[in-house]
Amino acid sequence: MRNAVGFLDPEKPEKKKRGRPRKKGQKVKIINLFKTESIQSISVLLYGEARTIDIVVKDLTL
Repeated sequence: MRNAVGFLDPEKPEKKKRGRPRKKGQKVKIINLFKTESIQSISVLLYGEARTIDIVVKDLTL
């Protein structure tokens, strides 16, 4: 899925404005996180076999 997106947390306004506060922040394409964020390798046990996978850790709203 190359078009999957997530959203960062919204920025807190310095001064309270009228209306409902934002629920979503900046839009981020998930595929671009592998290019910009640091990649970590972890070992997992998958179907009884130990494998090493690469992951990116980032808090997003989907």
